[in-house]
Amino acid sequence: MSAFAADPFAASPPAPVMVDVYTSAYRVSGTMTSRFVRVADILNQASSTHLVLDQATVSEYDAPGATLGAQQVHVAIDEILLFVAQTEGS
Repeated sequence: MSAFAADPFAASPPAPVMVDVYTSAYRVSGTMTSRFVRVADILNQASSTHLVLDQATVSEYDAPGATLGAQQVHVAIDEILLFVAQTEGS
């Protein structure tokens, strides 16, 4: 084994993750940065009460044609009903 082999226990560098977040009233799509790949890890290892999505679009279920765009959206983790993530390797 080489002395320069990658450490399998080292933390992964942060990478962009495209996500769709569904709450009781909204669907929020955007990109977030995470060092985790699995959805459970992204949500359970969050260091705050909200996820920050960049370049987000927000759609309301009652008015699907009224989509809003925002540079950054904060979504409360407690309000998430469904979370779908697509990483670069997926």
